[in-house]
Amino acid sequence: MQLNPAYTDVVREVGEFFSERIRRLSDCGVGREQLMLDPGIGFGKTVEHNLQLLGTARSFTRFERPLLLGVSRKSFIGKLLGAEPAARLPGALACACLAVAAGVQIVRAHDVAETVQAMRMTEAILAKQNA
Repeated sequence: MQLNPAYTDVVREVGEFFSERIRRLSDCGVGREQLMLDPGIGFGKTVEHNLQLLGTARSFTRFERPLLLGVSRKSFIGKLLGAEPAARLPGALACACLAVAAGVQIVRAHDVAETVQAMRMTEAILAKQNA
């Protein structure tokens, strides 16, 4: 999975995976209110796949479930920016802020204080944009 990720259309395929899993879980008696969705950034995906998922994260809001995104210190940031894990905070913050703007409600972070501050700033700007 990690060595040779293969998707024809990663965004469509992740969306189809979500639809199928929501349906299966519902059939097993799991209520939608018990679900959150995570597109799996970094898991079996290339740098390009991750960028596509991040760039279209808003498309997953159609499932009307909380979205979780884990981008903190991910290797795709390192590959794209040539940064070791300890130096990936700026890239992770950029991803987190764009995710908030796209409707992601939960962001997993190593650098919690910095991420919270960046997200609060993003939310304050977005609130004025939509005012």
